[in-house]
Amino acid sequence: MISKRFPFVLLIYSALLTVSLVSACTDETADSSTITDADVDSDTDSDADSDADTDSDADSDSDSDSDSDTDSDSDTDSDSDSDSDTDICNSTWNPPDSANGNTNLPAGLQQVWDHSGAVIMAADNVKIRQLIENNGTLSYCARWDSDVPINATERAQIEALIQSCDRKWTDYLTGWGCWPFDEVNVEVTVWAVRDLSLLVDWSDDEGVAVANSEAECPSDCGPWSPYQSFDNCSADLYDEFFWLDGDLTEYTGWGSATGFYMGADAFLNAAKSGADSQTIVVHEMGHAHGLDDFYDWQPDGWSSWVMWAGSAFTVTDTDGWMLRDVWRHIRQDYGYPAP
Repeated sequence: MISKRFPFVLLIYSALLTVSLVSACTDETADSSTITDADVDSDTDSDADSDADTDSDADSDSDSDSDSDTDSDSDTDSDSDSDSDTDICNSTWNPPDSANGNTNLPAGLQQVWDHSGAVIMAADNVKIRQLIENNGTLSYCARWDSDVPINATERAQIEALIQSCDRKWTDYLTGWGCWPFDEVNVEVTVWAVRDLSLLVDWSDDEGVAVANSEAECPSDCGPWSPYQSFDNCSADLYDEFFWLDGDLTEYTGWGSATGFYMGADAFLNAAKSGADSQTIVVHEMGHAHGLDDFYDWQPDGWSSWVMWAGSAFTVTDTDGWMLRDVWRHIRQDYGYPAP
């Protein structure tokens, strides 16, 4: 549906949690409960991937003897009792000694958690929590802040790149550590533009389109918050935004658990090339997962991972193990084994 409405008031994402969710060289401010946007980076950024585990339905019952042919109902009941993922999933923490050229991985992961774990646990809107609360689905508002028209093919390519970048992270959780989803479902539900005419060949199947002078995403529909229901949403609900600025020519960006910002050209060029990853995007998505920047310090023996901007160009195994560490600590809040 295309609905032309008065300019939306951009949700003022008050600085919360000092999780350093901004990419490249920016500081961010924070509260004790919700990670929000920070300042614009001045460096090349890149975020990262992770996977998960949903699983293991093994029946633990065995019928005894001739009475079992009349007790199939009770067998089924006891099977379902023992099939709970929270009871039988593998919660073992077993990082290797090294990954993608980085050594002393277990000790380095402990250093990372000691540095930022308390802040991550205090956050209530990191991407993992969004996915758990939304049953494995993540919705975006695409903020196309440009005067350049964008056609249906390009919009589909943009959505495909967003999906791929998110899965670069969540694929590290799939099948691991009691993660309950085989694959996350990522979609763009809202397109915000300066003028509806910029959405060439628009179809209502793409979601809801809104127009205002700043191409602002509707603040009455997101980003996701555990404290707000958005019952009066004027467009369609979204969990995060991605803000593509047509006036930004530098290769830079920032990001947080509410979304990320970068140049429209840099993103669109990667999407049109068929790339399955974009450095700034995956780095900023790492911040949405609660992961920090590493400008001021690095774990001993580590030299290449996407959250250390400039040292890698896509999500690495090291980044994946950092995300697994986040999940193994957060999962206890949802009935899964404690770390």
